[in-house]
Amino acid sequence: MRKLFLAAALILTLAACATQPESPAQTVYATQTAYAAALSLAVQYKSLPVCGATGVVVCSNPEVVKQILQADDTAYVALQAAQVAVRNPATGTTAEKAIAYANQAVGAFTAIVSSLTLK
Repeated sequence: MRKLFLAAALILTLAACATQPESPAQTVYATQTAYAAALSLAVQYKSLPVCGATGVVVCSNPEVVKQILQADDTAYVALQAAQVAVRNPATGTTAEKAIAYANQAVGAFTAIVSSLTLK
């Protein structure tokens, strides 16, 4: 399991090093990619047994799971709004704001996921 988290951390790092997007749609796509990588880790963490169960060596903290779920909900909604905005050329500055908010929300989500530790 530890190897899985290390591999996932490497994926998140590589996703952060990707080339700069050239269009708003590419920016949203890159943000979606970072979100998908973090979501994969979050789902794996959430599927672990809850800490405190007898005999459990590797576990998930319910408070951390709650933070993950809240950040995931925010990031998902922000990404959906950004995708709609870039698909509609009439949105103009609204698209820029939606992209910025999606990047911020996904950044918060990936920060939580990147800090996950196994107990």
